[in-house]
Amino acid sequence: MSFFLDLALPACLLLAPSLRQEPPAPRDEQQLVLGAHSRVDVQSLLDQMLDDAWMARPDSPRWTLHGASSTDPRHRDDRWANEDHGHVARVLEREGRREGVLVDARGPGALVRLWSANPKGVLRIEVDGERVLEASFAEYLSGGGLAPSPLALNTAKGGNALAPIPYARSLLVTVDDWSGVYWQADWRAYEPAARVVAFQPTDAALWRRTAPLLVGAPNRGAWTHSYSLSEHSERGGDLLALSPAVAAGSRAVREIDLAVDADDLERALSGMVLRLSFDGIETVRVPFCEFFGTSARVDPLRTRHLEVAKPARFVARWTMPYRSTFGIAIDSVHDPRVHVSGAVRTEPWDAARPSWRFHAHWTSSGPLASRPRSEVELLSVKGTGRYLGDALHVANPVAEWWGEGDELVAVDGRLEWRGTGTEDYYGYAWCSTELYTAPWGAQARSDGPGNRGRTFVSRQRLLDAIPFSSSLCVRHEHWHWADTTIERSTTAWYYRAVEVGDDRVDAPPSAEELVASLPLLRLWRRPGLVEAEDLRVVAATPGLQHGWQDLVDATEGRWSQGAHLWVRSTKPGDWIEFELPVARPGRRKLVAALTRSHDYAIVAIQVDGGEPVVVDTSSSGGVEPPFDVDLGLRDLGASARLRFAVHGAGERSTGARHYFGIDGVLVE
Repeated sequence: MSFFLDLALPACLLLAPSLRQEPPAPRDEQQLVLGAHSRVDVQSLLDQMLDDAWMARPDSPRWTLHGASSTDPRHRDDRWANEDHGHVARVLEREGRREGVLVDARGPGALVRLWSANPKGVLRIEVDGERVLEASFAEYLSGGGLAPSPLALNTAKGGNALAPIPYARSLLVTVDDWSGVYWQADWRAYEPAARVVAFQPTDAALWRRTAPLLVGAPNRGAWTHSYSLSEHSERGGDLLALSPAVAAGSRAVREIDLAVDADDLERALSGMVLRLSFDGIETVRVPFCEFFGTSARVDPLRTRHLEVAKPARFVARWTMPYRSTFGIAIDSVHDPRVHVSGAVRTEPWDAARPSWRFHAHWTSSGPLASRPRSEVELLSVKGTGRYLGDALHVANPVAEWWGEGDELVAVDGRLEWRGTGTEDYYGYAWCSTELYTAPWGAQARSDGPGNRGRTFVSRQRLLDAIPFSSSLCVRHEHWHWADTTIERSTTAWYYRAVEVGDDRVDAPPSAEELVASLPLLRLWRRPGLVEAEDLRVVAATPGLQHGWQDLVDATEGRWSQGAHLWVRSTKPGDWIEFELPVARPGRRKLVAALTRSHDYAIVAIQVDGGEPVVVDTSSSGGVEPPFDVDLGLRDLGASARLRFAVHGAGERSTGARHYFGIDGVLVE
């Protein structure tokens, strides 16, 4: 089922009663007319952070983006070399100290991003030969120093600074303690004739004045279209409301704000595809939620360009110009009863000036084996345009870290970036599972335990958007610590010059094909097994340690869901008791699935305080797949109490000798 809205249909079309046409919202008095500055200074760069209209046009003065990092220099000979820390461009010896050089650039230009997982020592920044900043590297990246939050911010253990520092002739960035430090830096290089006003320490006042404006949603354009799309709408679901007189181009969409309602919301969201077209050219065909930076559920986030809020609101604030028509379509594969309502903000757009067309490219990779290591392409495009960022959805069946690989970005045929790790690229660090949202991106989902389950991260570029003149290729290394198979998908947002015939999506996949390609979490589950990890612990020996343990192998006949409950008891008599839900009370056979290992115990299992079943769970080798223990026929109510107690050390046990593991319980 599809819903379609064409914002340039004839004005005689009947409007729905729910249409609300509001007068243009008043602009905040602090909001400026942006993107038209002929010279570069701190204020003009901050203005660009507040409003992204400039991104959709060739910028003036023109510039290219460059990057450096602590990536392992051995990758020239060993492409998978991974000691991505403690490396600098060169070492300076001056004023009685040694300084590691992160950036040494000749101007004009502007530093637009610094990141580190473990900053230490003193950061020094020199502009045109004058030192303009000297501060604790860690404090500067945390937002507690000269650059206020959110221009500098810690997100999930990663330190980020996006406060712009322009320079007219030269930039030198150093730290005096770089041992073991992971770092990245991005800077703009302007054309030689550019008029750049170099940063001065007093410009930090502009940082402080602008920082609060980056937190709120930008006030962009007027609500020119309000609509409601559903199976029950007038005209059979194609169109419910529009305002063609106001929609007529040339205009730019500044905000799309949609709300979704369905009986089974997650199922409905997982089957929805968003399609956008500009002047009759479809350039966006992406799974609905992934376009908005999240998986197929409502994971709240708020960046400068994307917002997701409960109960089910999805907002995109990219600037999307069109000359005459704009179209939006929503395909619903799983639920024809889904209801979508919302509105679009647009504003006039000067078509006489060159501009680019907005695109979103979605791709899915999986099942994707981690051995041998490989590279995954996010986007490869020819032409002229600007890269705006990307979102990554990973379905990982094990707790081990999936994102050790670096990003590789080639611009106009030249490799410009090689990073230090996937999470570093997105602005966090140390494979953290902490959720965060910031102006430039978010980790909206991280299931766990560990890095197991689904993860969704995104990075929307602000001043670090990447211009390209002839081609762009963005790849990630697939570098996983475990020998396993994952699935992943990516959404890449970008602009591309409007050129006759080459801006159309070639043979786009159908909505059904896109939905079928969404990442799956492929874990074998034993039919009928109640997972021990899901059982409620009623009581246990004081201080007894227990918890989920990933056992990697989730193939059929091994551990159900690839994990078990590991109980780390220390002595005979330790016990733990669970509540087992019983779906069908009555006389039922119970079977416990237990793990064997070299340091495991003899365990006594009781059901509702009855006669214990004693079993030796030790092995003479390593960890062995679960084996079944018949607990007999039992008369059960709505639930049962299961007690597992250590009877003694296993006969073949060594080491700790009193551990045991429970995969789950069958109620037959």
